[in-house]
Amino acid sequence: MPRFKTLHQRIGENATVRVLSSTYDMLDRLNEADADIVLSYGAKDTTGDRTVVFRDEVTAVCSPDFAATHAGVLRRPIARWGSLPFLEMVGPTKEWTTWGDWFEAVGRPDIPPRFVNYHDYIYLIDAAASGRGLALGWRNFLDRFFDLGSLVPVFDGYVKFDHAHYARLTERGRRHPLARRCLDVLGSLAN
Repeated sequence: MPRFKTLHQRIGENATVRVLSSTYDMLDRLNEADADIVLSYGAKDTTGDRTVVFRDEVTAVCSPDFAATHAGVLRRPIARWGSLPFLEMVGPTKEWTTWGDWFEAVGRPDIPPRFVNYHDYIYLIDAAASGRGLALGWRNFLDRFFDLGSLVPVFDGYVKFDHAHYARLTERGRRHPLARRCLDVLGSLAN
């Protein structure tokens, strides 16, 4: 959604762009005759008419109040963060980068972390912005939360993984030149 305005400007203000949202487990049941482009997340895949919308770059985030309240712990090495609550996605997110992946890249807490489970990323981010714990935040997705000051990063930089968010033309989309143009614009915005 942060790129929607630019996308609409580049493909033409008169073009109708309709965004339908669903959970990832519903993608397999999507009637592709109703969509020109499907946005999804997954491992590196170069098959078909698809483009990367953005790469998987992740950092730890929380609300400014949570960061202030737990500043003493957050200043310590990650090995000492185990006492904090970690907000985690569960359910049909089989390919999403997890806290386990992130810990593998940057170091694990000495004591097993306490995870609070969410089935929807928007609710998870809302919980983080409300001060309920640490969340994994994806670059390009959280910029507006940073701009508003509702979330702050608590790790220096982003950790890169091999996953990405993709836009893929459906069979129906392959028959529409405007859908192809939309896919090309999404690819150019990723760069």
